Amino acid sequence: ISLIGEMSSGKSAFAKYWSTALYTHNSWQSNATSISIPKLRGTMETFTLFSKDHRYLYRGLLGEMDLIVIDEVKESPDVQNNLKQYLLESDYDYSKQGGNNHSYKRTAQVIVTQNVDLKHIDRYSRKIKDLYQSDSLVFKGEENEPKPAWDYSIDLTLPLYTYTNHYLRYAIRKIRDEYERQQVNWIDGSELALKQRFFFYFYLGSKKSSRDLTMTVRKNKMGKTVDNLTELKRHLNLDTLKEKIKNIKDEILWANNDVGFFDNVQKVLKQYGKRVDTRTQEMAENILDILRIIDDREMFIEEDLNILRYIIENIDSKIEVADTNEYKILGHIENNDEDKVKESTTSDEWGYAEDSELNNYL
Repeated sequence: ISLIGEMSSGKSAFAKYWSTALYTHNSWQSNATSISIPKLRGTMETFTLFSKDHRYLYRGLLGEMDLIVIDEVKESPDVQNNLKQYLLESDYDYSKQGGNNHSYKRTAQVIVTQNVDLKHIDRYSRKIKDLYQSDSLVFKGEENEPKPAWDYSIDLTLPLYTYTNHYLRYAIRKIRDEYERQQVNWIDGSELALKQRFFFYFYLGSKKSSRDLTMTVRKNKMGKTVDNLTELKRHLNLDTLKEKIKNIKDEILWANNDVGFFDNVQKVLKQYGKRVDTRTQEMAENILDILRIIDDREMFIEEDLNILRYIIENIDSKIEVADTNEYKILGHIENNDEDKVKESTTSDEWGYAEDSELNNYL
């Protein structure tokens, strides 16, 4: 899980409660500046016993914990950039000088959090504005009709299907596609390969409020909020859940309709304009498997796909924290804007590939 958000969006609090609720004493949390890749993947350690130094190979937190939370990951570029080589691997090793070339099984899942980079979002927004206001962007049949005036108040980080202005929707999609072509994540400017390791990639906003959110904050303020990790682990002991997972029957682990039903996964991904590569499809299929196993079902049902749609609608673009308590599927829109553009724009025409400012940032 990756949580990028505005200030006071609750990303760190969620990571703390979620990790503690699922794994209690076998979860571990740290700020990015207080952890290193050697600590995660293991390295040679030294200890002194009876005035004599002894060395041993420490297997690392990736093989000791069930879940690791790394807060403010962008504050440590080394940790952020090197995480990608471990997150999707089932095994890892330390094969440098002094190591024993022994592989360890990765037991830990990872949650990372970071604040939104406003400078990056400003650059991204300027690109959209320039494309939107260009005279070359005209839709067929609308040559003599003026575009809606540029609205500076519009949030340009929402899911594409939420925009009704087809000029704006087209401009946003073209800029996002250009960042992807440059192998850059349009949300935070990081390497796209790292972002792809986190299927659950949430961008949290904190500007919107709601009655439910306000009342929840008030109730927490009036009551005794438990935020100490030791107390949380004592209160949120999920031994029953662990026992349930441990005793899952083999017939539940393997679905009877998996081959044909998984065709629907590819269809859903395409409907929402998501990448349909092997990695993304496998992660989406794993979500359906988890939903089925939790319900003790041997077969998939349509509601599994609805939950997948709900997840897809809320990842990879901004969602307001105030809206996260509502299970609602808005649905995709048919994206045929490209076919309606009179003069299709290219990256060279718009100067994205030659724009020194953007290239320096990318």
